[in-house]
Amino acid sequence: MELRGEFNVPMVLMTTVGSGIHGSIYHSHSIESIATHLPGWKVVYPCTPLDAYGLMISSLKEPNPVMFLECKALLRTKGKERIPGEPEDDKILRDMIDAPLGDRTHWKPRWPELTDFAVPIGKGKLCREGSHATVVSYGRTLPLCVEAADALASEGIRYDVIDLRSLMPFDWEMIAASIRKTGRVLFVNEDTEITNFGEHLLRRAIEEFFYEVQVAPRLLAGKHVPGIGMAPTLEDASVPQGKDILSAMRELAAERPDRRSAPECASAPARGRVHGGVALARGPAQESPRSIDPCSSFLQSPPVSLRPVPSATAFRSTAPSSAPSMRSRRFAAATPTPWIGS
Repeated sequence: MELRGEFNVPMVLMTTVGSGIHGSIYHSHSIESIATHLPGWKVVYPCTPLDAYGLMISSLKEPNPVMFLECKALLRTKGKERIPGEPEDDKILRDMIDAPLGDRTHWKPRWPELTDFAVPIGKGKLCREGSHATVVSYGRTLPLCVEAADALASEGIRYDVIDLRSLMPFDWEMIAASIRKTGRVLFVNEDTEITNFGEHLLRRAIEEFFYEVQVAPRLLAGKHVPGIGMAPTLEDASVPQGKDILSAMRELAAERPDRRSAPECASAPARGRVHGGVALARGPAQESPRSIDPCSSFLQSPPVSLRPVPSATAFRSTAPSSAPSMRSRRFAAATPTPWIGS
């Protein structure tokens, strides 16, 4: 029988990732950039007990393979949100599920009756709402972003804090709506900055909102080092910590736009345009490239009084005795035709 992708693979692969436990070079890796490169896999990365519970339920129901990433540093943390059906009193819960010391022959846990609950794969969560800037994160750095946002709120700076929860697929609609609202975005994670998953988000933000953002989008990630040291000082210097995130978020919100907006560019008298990365003067005034406004490249007509360099075809139209060599013909055909002002 020939198989053509007509069967499901309902498998969940769960593994721990990330730093925060002083696990040194072998036990502090972040592999989400590798995981999101695997075709057909869905990747989830919760940072709260409730999200972990809900995403695990969705992963078990998912017909496709799911990679369930657990943050080592958050495994022993207690969430503020209760799982539906969980007792409000922690002592009651311990008496129900914690095994006693000594003889456990006749002991059985009494699991609470949980209600139906699931977190959809591919849906992010807005943890804080603001209008000045946006920060997008997941895993260990997400709670640090929330703490930084709360600290900045006392200074009058309010952030949209987005927890991705799912990395493949990810909730781009939520990210895009927040960028349109705030005009500033910072992506934060602890993976190394080279081939970082946040770089994909950064690239997409630049491509889709180049003319809408107030300042350049930013990425705060781990240092490009072979591994994370075991010593707390080395680990703190290798991956973003709370103070680093707070500083980056404060700088992003305080940055002043250093370029004019599109309406200002449209109303300003342009003297030239940029063509292929080279500033070309137009009209009688031959200005230097530094004095030419790059905004005019998208708002003005093509430069006037330009003539192309003669191509290989023009050479062949001259007398045969003066024709260039075969090597020069191949070079002229392979070289893009430049423009020279008359």
